[in-house]
Amino acid sequence: MGTLQISNSARACLTAKLGAGTEDLRQLEIDGQDRRNLPLGDRRKRLARLLTRRGVGIVPSEHTADDGATIFRQACRMGLEGIVSKKLSSPYRSGRSTDWLTVKNPDSPAMVRHREEDW
Repeated sequence: MGTLQISNSARACLTAKLGAGTEDLRQLEIDGQDRRNLPLGDRRKRLARLLTRRGVGIVPSEHTADDGATIFRQACRMGLEGIVSKKLSSPYRSGRSTDWLTVKNPDSPAMVRHREEDW
């Protein structure tokens, strides 16, 4: 889950509407200014403003500080693949980080396929 996965057609649409590539969705650089050291919460706010101004039709997910176990159980009931928890105060770092935690639903179709496939 280290990279944003997006189809080529969606990438082209975003590039046309944002005037830049999908890397803008992570808010790493704007107008030549490095934004990687800004906390995630600040980058999310900037992204929301950018998407609203450009009318792209993408709505960032809302942040919640609710109990992670409760959110995970609800995600599983909904059949979602899992949840990703991120520290709002963390700067951007490529690669694995203890600031991001991915918890997979063992009963999601993706995980069932993973278990059943012969690797």
